[in-house]
Amino acid sequence: MMAQLRVKLAQDPEEAARLLRAQEVDYLLLCSEDPELHIPEKGRDGEVPLLVRVLQGEVAIPGFPLLREQGNFLIYGSAVDGPG
Repeated sequence: MMAQLRVKLAQDPEEAARLLRAQEVDYLLLCSEDPELHIPEKGRDGEVPLLVRVLQGEVAIPGFPLLREQGNFLIYGSAVDGPG
């Protein structure tokens, strides 16, 4: 959970990518209805948390392109091995 919070509050997409790689994460699954992503809506210095900005399509995490959107779920990860 601590790793997920660090990614959520990362300063920029590059930092999030480094954190995900350090945890050997291949896929990132986000749910637009997950209240945990939206509480708090603002992170450090009043900034909107990075994963909320990813959900809103404002930024992308390097190496984790959007592979699939199904309902409220968005799957990001390796396009080579990504879910079809």
